[in-house]
Amino acid sequence: MVNGWLFGLDSATLAQLLTDYQNALTAVATTGQSYSIGGRTFTRADLSEIGQMIAEIKAAQNKASGTRVTKIYTDFRR
Repeated sequence: MVNGWLFGLDSATLAQLLTDYQNALTAVATTGQSYSIGGRTFTRADLSEIGQMIAEIKAAQNKASGTRVTKIYTDFRR
């Protein structure tokens, strides 16, 4: 579910955010969620949070460009 937090941001900002979050997704997926430097441990955001933000960014880009995304659900319960 998209909350629309980023609606109204300009396309350059959205493009940069998408790049940053895709890089974060790659970093978490390839190196794990936590790492240590100089004896201190740091934790990155988890994959679900990153995925949600990527969905928010893409929804904002679609809204800004006038693209409408439609989901169709099928019901086979007959």
